[in-house]
Amino acid sequence: MGAFVAIFNTESETDMKMYESPTYGTSGYYASIVNRNRNAGTSSQVFVYTSSTISGVGTLLLNRHWGSGNQIGGEHRGTNEFLLKQNEKYLVRVNNAAGGNNQINTEFEWYEHTNLN
Repeated sequence: MGAFVAIFNTESETDMKMYESPTYGTSGYYASIVNRNRNAGTSSQVFVYTSSTISGVGTLLLNRHWGSGNQIGGEHRGTNEFLLKQNEKYLVRVNNAAGGNNQINTEFEWYEHTNLN
């Protein structure tokens, strides 16, 4: 796949976990993807889905928690890229850890390449 970075903005306390090789019951809804390289006319080889049915989460790769209580949120941006396996599935779960409402914005950024080995 290439390098992957996730960015989250939240109003309140939030946690995020990223897993490799989850088991899906159903894929859910396809999320639209925007190619930021406006010179390239190729479409993404990555498929992003929301509201999927998960029967097994897989191997935990990343576990992050930010904010405190119901009033402090913040932003989390992974500063280290993950070089993800080609043809592998990944699961990112973002959960409201506060007792009240929590607006959560999620962005995924990646670039794709073909393995040269």
